[in-house]
Amino acid sequence: MRHSMTINIIVHSFSLILFFMAGISTAAPTVEFDRTINWAAARHGIDADLLKSIAILESNMNPLAINIDGEPFTKFHSVQHAMRTLDFIQTHQWMVKYDVDGSGPKKRVRRFFRSEYESEQFASQNSELASAKQYRGGSLKFPENKGKPFFLIRNLWMKNSDIGLTQINYRWHGEDLAPVSSWLTPSYNLNYAAKHLKELLVRYDHNVVKAVAHYHSGSIKHQRKYLAKWTLVYKKIKEVS
Repeated sequence: MRHSMTINIIVHSFSLILFFMAGISTAAPTVEFDRTINWAAARHGIDADLLKSIAILESNMNPLAINIDGEPFTKFHSVQHAMRTLDFIQTHQWMVKYDVDGSGPKKRVRRFFRSEYESEQFASQNSELASAKQYRGGSLKFPENKGKPFFLIRNLWMKNSDIGLTQINYRWHGEDLAPVSSWLTPSYNLNYAAKHLKELLVRYDHNVVKAVAHYHSGSIKHQRKYLAKWTLVYKKIKEVS
């Protein structure tokens, strides 16, 4: 599908960290997927609460959540909408992300372009960015909000995407098994996550903490941060189950 360069997708960035700032909820929207979670967990012989905790932590129970190379997209209204957006970004992988008034994540804007040159042209010709400081560095994190305008330009690696309820990484798990649309299907996504968790539990002598840590990352630093959040979620689920 061809797209005119006059078409730009503007997406507001909402970090999943807001989920923790607002407090952990284990009621809605989890009820909608409880039956599927129970089915997938029973099929692979794992604790349903464990699988639920992963889905809550990874996507806040959003089956259409996609994280493309560190950029979260959480506002799709259908699988078709998600796929159309992915098709667009596939051909427009250069992103300009900016905060023109330093107001923070909710008002940050993302626009996508076919090439680095086109993204740089947009940034240089956009009057809103005239006084903005370009952010450069190895980290994918946007600068802390200090009331000043920032922007960054980067190329998104589409293969490095986390998809669906349990944020299955397409690069490591999904590419050779199924198309992206399948990973956006709750039953398919949860079934694979339950299978993977079972494999990790067996590998780490049924140590749940180690299994969860390695579900997220092989990096100890990243594991520690993830486990701190997961413990809160899992404890809350157990309290109400």
